Amino acid sequence: MHYYVHPFQLELHKLENMIVHVQHVNNREVKKIADSGLFTSQSIGEEGGDTVTTQAIGEEGGDTVTTKAIGEEGGDTVTTQAIGEEGGDTVTTKAVGEEGGDTVTTKAVGEEGGF
Repeated sequence: MHYYVHPFQLELHKLENMIVHVQHVNNREVKKIADSGLFTSQSIGEEGGDTVTTQAIGEEGGDTVTTKAIGEEGGDTVTTQAIGEEGGDTVTTKAVGEEGGDTVTTKAVGEEGGF
C-alpha cells in the first residue's frame, strides 16, 4: 500500500518507524509529474493558493498610499509654512534695515542720518 504524506502532515514521533522508498525517475517521468498540476500546499501566494498574501496598505493589492504625511505619498507638498520657507511669507523679519524694515538702523549722532 502506497500513499502520499505531505511534509506538513508528518509527525516527528512516527518518523523513526517510517520506511521510505526512493525511486529514480527519468526526465520524461519528471516532466509528466511537473505538468500534472498537483500542488503540495495551498499556501497563500504559493503553489496554487491565492495570489495575495496581505492586503497591507501599499503591498500586494492593498491601497497604494501608506500615509498622508505632508510631503509624502499624496500628502501636501509643503512640509512647513515657516515664514520665508516653502510657501510661507517671503519676509522672515521686519528688523530695521533688513528685509523690508526701515533703511536706518540707528539715529546715532553723526551716523546714518543722525544730527
